[in-house]
Amino acid sequence: MEDQEITSLDETKSSIQAVASAAEELTGSISEITGQAERSSGLISETVTDVGNASQAMTELSQEVERITSILNIITEISSQTNLLALNATIEAARAGDAGKGFAVVASEVKSLAQKTYEATDQITDQLQKIQKVTNVAIGTVTKIGEKIDQVKDISVSINDAMSEQSAATNEISRSAQSAASSIE
Repeated sequence: MEDQEITSLDETKSSIQAVASAAEELTGSISEITGQAERSSGLISETVTDVGNASQAMTELSQEVERITSILNIITEISSQTNLLALNATIEAARAGDAGKGFAVVASEVKSLAQKTYEATDQITDQLQKIQKVTNVAIGTVTKIGEKIDQVKDISVSINDAMSEQSAATNEISRSAQSAASSIE
């Protein structure tokens, strides 16, 4: 019976040592996963910063478009006033008869320039409106990306915390198994 007990104790000791060895391997694996999760969290944090910077840049771009639009509105107003003055000058030149013919030519040129200025500012305004629309879409998209990255960051932190808990539990299993194997001698 004593040989059977020794064999049983040897088998138990061998099994406990196998558990301890497996627990140590699991601890190493968990440490590697934890390290990767920490690196991933770091990259996510950098990405959150980058998204914030991109969002800020787009907001500034949007504000600049608004400022340019305000300036174009002033130019359009000047163009309209110039056009009105050219029209008045044309009327006065017509009243002056032959003496106003030269002035009529100048008034016509001023009116043409005012019209071209108006058309150019109108085209620029159209382009700025398109830029504003695209910028607003980009701001919305970057905001959504930022929100999703924040969610991924939260998940990553949770995974990292869970891995730390698993590592501690696995270390305890390994320590207990090694202690049990040592006491069977």
